[in-house]
Amino acid sequence: MFKKALFNAIPSGIAGAILSFAAAMFLIPFPETAIENAINNGISGLLSGLVGSLVALVIYMKKSEKN
Repeated sequence: MFKKALFNAIPSGIAGAILSFAAAMFLIPFPETAIENAINNGISGLLSGLVGSLVALVIYMKKSEKN
């Protein structure tokens, strides 16, 4: 079970990291204060978490269809 969860988490983590990088690089302006930095980190974390969860769900659904 742990290996299956880890196998689903690796692509999800990669997709989340790519989205977080892209959001920080292109969408979110460079912060001038600490509070803006915290908000920006929260936004990119939310986006990467959502995409990571979506990728894991799609992988799980495709694997469960095969069985």
